[in-house]
Amino acid sequence: VALKGAPKAEVDALIRAVIARDPAALPRAQSLHARFPDVSIVTNLLASALAFTGAETEAIALFRHAIAQDPLSPQIRLNFGRHLLEFDMPQSAVRQFERACALWPDSGEAHFLLATAYRDADLGTKVLGPAQRAVDLLPANPSLFCLLGDAQLATDDITSAETIARDVTTAHPDLAEGWMLKGRVDNIRGRRTQAVEAFRTAIELMPHAPAAYRALSRAHKFEAGDPLLARMEAIYSDPATSANGRLQLGFALAKAMEETGQHARVFSYLRPANDVLAAQFPFDNDAHRKLLDDMKQQAERLDLPAVAAASPHDLDPIFVTGMPRSGTTLVEQILASHPMVTGVGEAEWQAEAFMRGRQGRPIQSLFPDAAAVHAAGGRYAALAGAETNGATRIADKALWTFFYLGLVAAALPRARFLVLDRDPRDTLLSMYKNQFRKTAHVYNTDLRALAAVYAGFQDMIGFWSDMLPGRIVRVRYDQLTAAPETNIRALLDHCGLPFDAATLTPHQTERDVRTLSITQVRQPIYQSSVRAWERYRDDLAPLLAALDEFGVAPAAGGN
Repeated sequence: VALKGAPKAEVDALIRAVIARDPAALPRAQSLHARFPDVSIVTNLLASALAFTGAETEAIALFRHAIAQDPLSPQIRLNFGRHLLEFDMPQSAVRQFERACALWPDSGEAHFLLATAYRDADLGTKVLGPAQRAVDLLPANPSLFCLLGDAQLATDDITSAETIARDVTTAHPDLAEGWMLKGRVDNIRGRRTQAVEAFRTAIELMPHAPAAYRALSRAHKFEAGDPLLARMEAIYSDPATSANGRLQLGFALAKAMEETGQHARVFSYLRPANDVLAAQFPFDNDAHRKLLDDMKQQAERLDLPAVAAASPHDLDPIFVTGMPRSGTTLVEQILASHPMVTGVGEAEWQAEAFMRGRQGRPIQSLFPDAAAVHAAGGRYAALAGAETNGATRIADKALWTFFYLGLVAAALPRARFLVLDRDPRDTLLSMYKNQFRKTAHVYNTDLRALAAVYAGFQDMIGFWSDMLPGRIVRVRYDQLTAAPETNIRALLDHCGLPFDAATLTPHQTERDVRTLSITQVRQPIYQSSVRAWERYRDDLAPLLAALDEFGVAPAAGGN
């Protein structure tokens, strides 16, 4: 690094102060930078000092200036990326780490940080490559193996992740990341007690890490007097807690307040957490509405009943769709409990087959004619056959089916469609209480946006039902939970399946579950969440007003 006259001893001392986060680092960095403003390492150190004191805007501007001074320095980019992760800006961090890896391809640290940023940016399928490269370069670092395990979970290689979790917790029992990985694997496998124990161990090893409390809250039901509640509230209130940490704790504390009967406090944590995410990922309802209208127009142009009559495909999957948190996981689990059905969860094969290459392109260009629709059906059939070893019947829980359901129905005329209906107030409250992948359902952080999307969902299902009569069965969540056997027999009959008693106890089915409903589907069918929205009537006033504005009847979900 070219110091350009800056005293090496002063620079080295400042580096140590910045690494130690010494409060004296900032004034020392400001003084040194005033004397040597053109030295990239000094600019970088001042940016780092500003970053850990919370001066986010000034720090980012100085990091960019340091990169302009020395654009070929991977270390500056790594430092910048680390702080972008702290500022909860993983997408921006990805760009810096990608460039750092290109400049320094043999740096295990660079590949580790890139994999971390991919994970935090919800780019799960991209994590595996840099995570494996980091492990190859630094095979003695157990933390890297844990990150590799996270990558394997993101790509559904649960067995490999389970092996890493077991090996790391055995060889390094004092490493919190190993216990976090084990907890996630146990949760997916349905071992809830073991998952809670693993997350509690991680918390004891890193008691100030919000991510550990958030992970625990997903598997654990809090009770009044739980000593973890006071610890969580203290960390939440600590000014040193990062914005992302407070966000994670906000969701965890909201859940804890509800479970301990402190309903008046739930939204005091829930609303700020959602407001942060809403600001980061704003929802464009006009663009969403246009997308739905474009789909309807193209469906009418194609004459989908005629397209279905000419389809060459005889695959007969069962598609379960609906808004998130409406009971779709429960119904897919019921079907997967049947000996003739293979449940594939949220396989995302539909999106790959029918929406491949959309990326902003108009629907008309993707499906100009019947041949394009049939080709998409062929892609889906090929994916399903390859991924399930040719299973006879599959149950696919694809939530966004409601958007292009008519295309799927025309491409696969033997497919059955089960659409979950639940009181919109309960459905949307449940969505608002849960943190999805940041880019999965960006509308769920805003009460008005939730109402708008729900209205669009109901509109599209009505449109497809009119166009393709008899292809769609509406499953009422509250009726299903009130009289399980009667309603399960009816949905099995619609799917052409004989009744089997195993479908009455879906919680006993041994299979991995990856959705936010992971805890609920491990329990017997229950009704306790019906009309849960009434506890929060005042807090939900904006949602209730928006539902009324968009013409959604309160009883649309079957109450």
